[in-house]
Amino acid sequence: MKTGNVAAEAVQKRPFSSPLTIATFNLYNLFAVPEYGDLGTKLAKLTLAIQVEMLLPDILLVQEVAGEALLGQLATAVNAGSACVYQAVAPPSSDRRGIRVGLLWNTARVQLQEAWQLQGADVSAAFGADSFNPGREPLAGLFTWDEQPLLILANHFKSDYVPPAQEEERDHLRRKFEAQRLAQARVVRNFVDDWLARDPQALLLVGGDLNAEPTDLAVRFVAGHPPQIPLV
Repeated sequence: MKTGNVAAEAVQKRPFSSPLTIATFNLYNLFAVPEYGDLGTKLAKLTLAIQVEMLLPDILLVQEVAGEALLGQLATAVNAGSACVYQAVAPPSSDRRGIRVGLLWNTARVQLQEAWQLQGADVSAAFGADSFNPGREPLAGLFTWDEQPLLILANHFKSDYVPPAQEEERDHLRRKFEAQRLAQARVVRNFVDDWLARDPQALLLVGGDLNAEPTDLAVRFVAGHPPQIPLV
């Protein structure tokens, strides 16, 4: 896993007719309400970022969007200024503010076969209503690229943000948030292990905003260790 100013890299595992580009993008409170700023301005800036700075990735894992229709507006804006045909998916999450994890993909390059949120008691305990701080369930997208299946798992783990009103509890809350991220990492890694147990050669990418440094335990847990198949 790399951070900082890292050049876009093409996924190359088997011989393909063309490279594939995948990116992750935290849209930072993309809401259609005035308190979060002018929506038209935000969409215009995000569109330019995707077109000019990110160079129109084939698949984009997004965080902090308030709804699927809103993400669809962003896709439409990007399409209008490019030759791409992006589509969007962003199902509701357990997040108290309503922010979601979503996917944008260029249908001229890849085809989405199925998208679903992870479910189950462990997911609810780490991400959902039964968790310490309900958040965003992981979103899986099964694509076809160059006639082969590709699984993308988009994530947005719990952050360390502490509201000013709870500043006196900062240390306690940070420890709870760290434990929650580790529980979230276990959910993701277990899903990956189950998927790879069925097909050890499967094309699979786990990404998103993990709200942690590469050296943090949650990130290392997702990355895996022997005998697990590494994700890095």
